[in-house]
Amino acid sequence: MSEATKTEPTPLAAESLATRRQAARATLGLQGEQRDAGALGPILREYSVTLYPMIALGVLGFVDLFQSSALVVLAPDVRNTLGLSYGLIGLAQGLGLLATAVAPLPMAAVARSWGRRGLLCLATGIGWSLVTLTTGFVTSLVALIFLLVADGLSTGSVNALHPPLLADTYPPRARIRVLSGYRAITVLGQIIAPLLVALLTGPFHLTWRGVFLVLGGISLLSSLGDRKSVV
Repeated sequence: MSEATKTEPTPLAAESLATRRQAARATLGLQGEQRDAGALGPILREYSVTLYPMIALGVLGFVDLFQSSALVVLAPDVRNTLGLSYGLIGLAQGLGLLATAVAPLPMAAVARSWGRRGLLCLATGIGWSLVTLTTGFVTSLVALIFLLVADGLSTGSVNALHPPLLADTYPPRARIRVLSGYRAITVLGQIIAPLLVALLTGPFHLTWRGVFLVLGGISLLSSLGDRKSVV
């Protein structure tokens, strides 16, 4: 049996391949050279895009952190009301984090097969908003675990949906700055959520149930307000 012979590329084809690879690396900013990418505004105008998609997805990521951040602050009140130990509260939160870690792979498969990433972003945003709102009605450990797992699944979808959608929306020269801006907006959620909890439980004298209802309402309104930009 004779072995299949491998066809060596001609010098011209190899040179063309190297040229295309170098051009692609330069476009993506992978040359390792320090160069000015240009101001963001002119780049966005050149490609007829705006910062609105970045802001809209950033707001979705922002409100996504409301439930988990608020629960960390309100865990003692939740524990006392439901009669749970800190260990059981930690178990529920751990299962939620596990769901967050598992969610990106199936969500990426759904996005690849369906292709409606914008609609998926909106659906998951509405999903975690309803979960946050429903947390205010929890009466047992089982219900709490169910909601935290559901929130973890919707939160994990953010990693599979938002960055790729932004990368496809914006040109290569603007992607790093856009993704950095998106990340900055989402991190604000971890700062604003505890401040909102302090405001709602302090001057407004709401219980932990009322806090989750308000945060869920804010998250739902924000998600619905972004529907035109992501669908």
